[in-house]
Amino acid sequence: MWVNIVIGGLEFLEQMKKINLFFPNIFGTFALIINKSSMKYIGNIITDNKIDDVALYNVVKTKEDIIDDIPTLIIGYKKVKTLYDKFSMLDWKIEDNVYWTYGRRERGEKYYDDLDRFKKLCFNNMIKTVDYRLFNVLTENIEHKKQFFSFLKDSSVKTVYIDNDMAYIYNGNKHVIGFSLRDVEYGGGNKKKTLSVLLNNNVISSKDVFTNEFAYSLKNIPYIIPYLYS
Repeated sequence: MWVNIVIGGLEFLEQMKKINLFFPNIFGTFALIINKSSMKYIGNIITDNKIDDVALYNVVKTKEDIIDDIPTLIIGYKKVKTLYDKFSMLDWKIEDNVYWTYGRRERGEKYYDDLDRFKKLCFNNMIKTVDYRLFNVLTENIEHKKQFFSFLKDSSVKTVYIDNDMAYIYNGNKHVIGFSLRDVEYGGGNKKKTLSVLLNNNVISSKDVFTNEFAYSLKNIPYIIPYLYS
């Protein structure tokens, strides 16, 4: 079985500076192990200046470097004039999926408001593309449980995010399935064995970490993480 695994938690970053992989306790909070280079972007930002806390965004200087089919924000009045002959100074939308705002030094308050507005738009678009379903191991019938655990063990490519006692699995088809490892144990199953099925595979390993903005933005939608890193 080939599974990419992203482990959540921030408590053990100091130890991770010394080693590549660190699992303090398979039943507790895990060290953070991610591969930033494989992460999906949810929006493009075209700018000539550096921007902080934009881990989820493809920040580029030219229109040729944007990723198609995701929203794009152009920053700077002079910048947008070089890319579009016609645009409204009263409307931030230029065309479908393309927006603009002033640079930070041009109109600071407008810049920050529109940047925040753009990030919310991108998040909402991303959430709409992913179908999340919770598999309740306590209430599902025996046949469904057999099918589910066969799915966990089969050879299909999956990306798994484990956060405390919740596991979120992305199967590459814009569907994420979540289930509780605690409920596995409560229902008489073997939690350790179930977890080993998820962990005894290809693990995405990197010293990259979530930015504060990244972690805060995703705290209520952790099921999105395996989709982003698939």
